[in-house]
Amino acid sequence: MQVAIVEDEPTTQMAITTVFRAAAEQMGDLQWQCFASGEALLFALPEHTFDLVLLDIRLAGIDGMTTAKKIRQKDADLPLAFLSNYDQYVFDGYDVSAIGYRLKPLTLEKLLPLLAKVAKAKLQPALMVQTTAGLEKVFFYDVRFIEVQGHDCLLHLQERVVMVKQPLSELAAQLDDRFVKTHRAYLVNLGYVSALDGAQLTLNDGTTLPVARGQKQAVRQALLAHYRGLAHE
Repeated sequence: MQVAIVEDEPTTQMAITTVFRAAAEQMGDLQWQCFASGEALLFALPEHTFDLVLLDIRLAGIDGMTTAKKIRQKDADLPLAFLSNYDQYVFDGYDVSAIGYRLKPLTLEKLLPLLAKVAKAKLQPALMVQTTAGLEKVFFYDVRFIEVQGHDCLLHLQERVVMVKQPLSELAAQLDDRFVKTHRAYLVNLGYVSALDGAQLTLNDGTTLPVARGQKQAVRQALLAHYRGLAHE
């Protein structure tokens, strides 16, 4: 795992790298590179690939949050996390989809769960879909259901809806068995289903979706198999 550390205080930077050395002894494949400013990181990013960027909030020059927003303009998926002496910025992290916010001083107990989260996310299956804005990676777990709209599809994600310029059959071929076709126009993630009642499914947010007559038995069996599998994980 490659981590970029953005910290402008030399003493703090040394303390952070000490914690990373301890983490490397437990994780094995862990490497890091330190940057003294957001500008330095942004300059280096086109030539470097990182699995995580760990940003101090208060930096000389552009601050950590501004740096994160500039990263997000070019990369929607790069995991970002923040370090700070102050907790009032924690909710700002949602604006850039940060995966973590750690108060200083950084300790091994604070770092290891963050690195584990990044490692797990790297293993998550995802779709590469063609949207009006170009290619976009969408994780399976984020897709609540897919709805046919003309020759295209709507991906109903947890926080937004994405129009995809691909047919349902093409998307279905890339997905795993957590997804079930309930109707000619719907493909549903079983992880979001709370009830199956007659000709409709109810999702955990109250959304109801149709179940075609010929699909009822298959949907019921898929739902039972899905939750039995979860019980044994």
